[in-house]
Amino acid sequence: MTPITPQDIPVEGLGHQFIADIYDCAMDIGNPEFVKKVALEAAEIGNATIIKEVTHEFSPHGLSCVLVISESHIALHTWPEHGYVAVDIFTCDLAVDGDKIVDFIKTQFNADRVETKRLHRGRPLAIKS
Repeated sequence: MTPITPQDIPVEGLGHQFIADIYDCAMDIGNPEFVKKVALEAAEIGNATIIKEVTHEFSPHGLSCVLVISESHIALHTWPEHGYVAVDIFTCDLAVDGDKIVDFIKTQFNADRVETKRLHRGRPLAIKS
């Protein structure tokens, strides 16, 4: 069997994952109602279809807000004591705009900077038939 090289793998895949590190947030990212509101609005702006939302507060700081969307999930994890939010978006539908979602979250949290990575998951040539 011939090994698969990066040139053999199409950009398309079964899913796309956006990983964003959002730094120096000036808004109250420890407030569960605020974070939930931002997550829900971001999903709508990014064309995601929300199925369910779960928010969990940690002690003494931080929270996780996870949206199950029909296209997969959106998760925000906050560290208020560091002004930091980790965002994970996984979608199997290119109509969901992860870049728009991340930009909206950054703006709403009044963050100074964001570092985003985009991964193509489940590339068809890498999956055994």
